[in-house]
Amino acid sequence: EWPLRPGKIKKVWEKARKNTISKAEKLEYIIELKGMMKGKVESLMFKHDLARVVQMILKHGTSEHNDFIIEELKPHIVELSKSKYGKFTVNCMLKNSTKAQRNTMFRCFTGNFKKLAVHADAVSVVDTFYNEYATSNQRTEIITEFYGKDLYLYRDLLSEHLSKVLESHPQKKDSILAELHKFSTVFIDKGLTGYIITQHLILQYVLHASAEQIHELISDKLIEQLVNFVHTKEGSKITMRSIWFGSAKHRKNILKTFKGHVKDMCTNENGYLVLLAVFDAVDDTVMVRKVILSEILENLDTIVMSSSGRSVINYLLQPRGKQWYQRRVAVGTFFFFKLYHIQSLIYLHFTTENTQLRF
Repeated sequence: EWPLRPGKIKKVWEKARKNTISKAEKLEYIIELKGMMKGKVESLMFKHDLARVVQMILKHGTSEHNDFIIEELKPHIVELSKSKYGKFTVNCMLKNSTKAQRNTMFRCFTGNFKKLAVHADAVSVVDTFYNEYATSNQRTEIITEFYGKDLYLYRDLLSEHLSKVLESHPQKKDSILAELHKFSTVFIDKGLTGYIITQHLILQYVLHASAEQIHELISDKLIEQLVNFVHTKEGSKITMRSIWFGSAKHRKNILKTFKGHVKDMCTNENGYLVLLAVFDAVDDTVMVRKVILSEILENLDTIVMSSSGRSVINYLLQPRGKQWYQRRVAVGTFFFFKLYHIQSLIYLHFTTENTQLRF
């Protein structure tokens, strides 16, 4: 037998959710719902319609009402994060909580981030907390869970950036990379690379792994997913390293996934750097012309109106020109070739009748 009266709860909720009632009336209904749900909130979480009752209380209730919900759900927050419907309630708790309430939630998550990050539903909760609400110390604690049990004991002294960790614990490099490789493989196989936290962890691996290790990580599944995150800071760096350290076959397959996305990459503050890496490292000029350059020429008027788009064009016209690029782009040791034919095509495009170059 159902321990609550779901029918009555939904009737009160229907009244409380109306936009036509005053804030005072809404709070009266919330107080009524609180009395009906006391000690039984967890029972509501696995039904999508009843979970929305809790979300409404979190959104429109007072801090005291949020304390009530968090206290009721605290023992179940990890399992709720893995629930198809419960994860929305946990994200709602994060969004509508105070800093102190989020700290309480963080303590519930501590020690479970690894398990949650590889779960198809729970990873969105971890990513939301990490990317939007976690303090610097909390972000470090989340990331160091993935470095292995030994280092996690010293998490208060570590950093979320692996380079700083290796400065103080160089002897742990192999074990940390082994852990990160394991998780990176899971993220790729499960298609979880669209989240900032998973991209950050994969990036920490490819920044410190050897060329052979990076080559081993590059798979058909990763290549298929690269185009989906070239627009993020972490994702663009992962993609560039996949291009630099991948085989000729890998590069060819990566370029194929860019088809239809080149204009957006040119005009994105992170995506355009991937195209510069392509011009540097891919020696199949026929494929570059067919997939990349043809789309650039088709959308040239749009591309030159953005600063990142102009950087792509300038790179083709004057590769690594120091007046156009920061030192990290202007100086490098990567493969390099000049595309003289594209320079001519760009010139012709802007010198034909009724065409003007506008900066």
